[in-house]
Parts: sequence; structure tokens; C-alpha cells
Amino acid sequence: MKRFSIVVGSLLMGSVLWAAPGDFGYEGFGFRVGVSVDPDQVYGGIHWDFSSATSSIHIRPNLELGVGDDELLLAANGEVLYYFKQQGEWIPYAGGALSINFIDRDKPPPFVDDSDVELGFYAVGGLDTALKGNRRLLLEAKLGFSDSPDLKVGIGWTF
Repeated sequence: MKRFSIVVGSLLMGSVLWAAPGDFGYEGFGFRVGVSVDPDQVYGGIHWDFSSATSSIHIRPNLELGVGDDELLLAANGEVLYYFKQQGEWIPYAGGALSINFIDRDKPPPFVDDSDVELGFYAVGGLDTALKGNRRLLLEAKLGFSDSPDLKVGIGWTF
């Protein structure tokens, strides 16, 4: 499964770099919060948004810190998203993310605490809308594969 994640992530990043080299610009910085399933956690994080004026592709790297279920999870995600045509105030998007997960597990005595670094992959989908003052709101769901949480649901703000 790790090989699959690496291949899919490489293909996603390669296709973006091939599609519009040097055409991406900084769109904003933001915050995100949400909940995840397996492990059952609450998470918070930050993201940066880069997009192209000539295409609907966004690159949104982010860091998320999850706590709960006797685990501490720090995820560094590289999201590649496709924004569909706007239908009203909300813009739907879908894509994928390659994730490097730093996991610290607390185990009850007499077991020794455990930490690990795992590679994961997400399928991402969401809705994005404009707010006042050049801000954006996003509602997002991530379906995890490999060593990522099974499901993440969150909300984010971009400034």
C-alpha cells in the first residue's frame, strides 16, 4: 500500500508541475479545525494556498495536529486539488494528498510508548466560498488510505 501511495502522489504532483510550470501564485494562508475517525481525534492546523490563474488546479500544503485516542498525530500533507466551475456561491473541488504522518502512541503500562513515521494518502473533496474582505471558507472531507486516519471532516478559513 505504501508503494501505491508513493506512485499516486508522484503522479499527482508530476501532473501539476507539467500542467503549469511557474504559473502558480500565492493565494493565501489559513487555519483549519475538524475531527477524524480511526484514530478518533480532534485536529487543528494551518494551510497555504497556491493556484494558477489559467487553470483550476490548486496546491494546498498543510500541517495538521491531531489529539485523542491515546495518540498524537502530526500530519504534513501535500494536497493537489481541482476546482470545478462555480455553480452559485460555492465552488466544489476534489483531489488527493500525499501525507507524512508522525505518530506518538501512548500505551498502558507495562508497554513502552511507541512513535513512528508513516506515509499515507487521502482522497479530498470539499466546497469553497468567498467571504467578506477577500477571505475564503472551506468545508472539507478526506478519506484516508494506508497509514492516515480513515476519515477527516473539517472547516477552514483562508486570509
